[in-house]
Amino acid sequence: MNALKERLCAINPKAPVITASHTPDCFRESHQNERYPLSWVDSRKVLAFAGIGNPGAFFLNLEELGAQLLDSTPFPDHHAYTSAELGQLDKWARLSSASALVTTEKDLVRIEGLIKPEIPIMALLIKMSFVEDGERVLEEQLKGIIQP
Repeated sequence: MNALKERLCAINPKAPVITASHTPDCFRESHQNERYPLSWVDSRKVLAFAGIGNPGAFFLNLEELGAQLLDSTPFPDHHAYTSAELGQLDKWARLSSASALVTTEKDLVRIEGLIKPEIPIMALLIKMSFVEDGERVLEEQLKGIIQP
């Protein structure tokens, strides 16, 4: 990260470099909109799917949280899911005795309303946190752009 900061500063020494981290926050159930702590997935058998730029990182996050990943299905970034695809995932989850399908929050928004699954579909929500004084620096930069 420091090498990237140095490179950015070399390109434009006056531009602020703001660093943030993205970490798992909680799980959200699709139809009831209930939230569950990260511990919900610990030792739980799940099937995961994701249509994001780096689905492998998402699947790794689930394993690091203690999920027993029975299977993981990557889709292309910004995938337009079909009812048939979701039906197949739901069927595969039931046949493999998974307790839930787990996806990203981005994908959950894309699939809501396409099917009524027989097992829960859960989304792993991610939170962003600024490192050091990044939030203050960002607010200062935006004040110069945004007028009340």
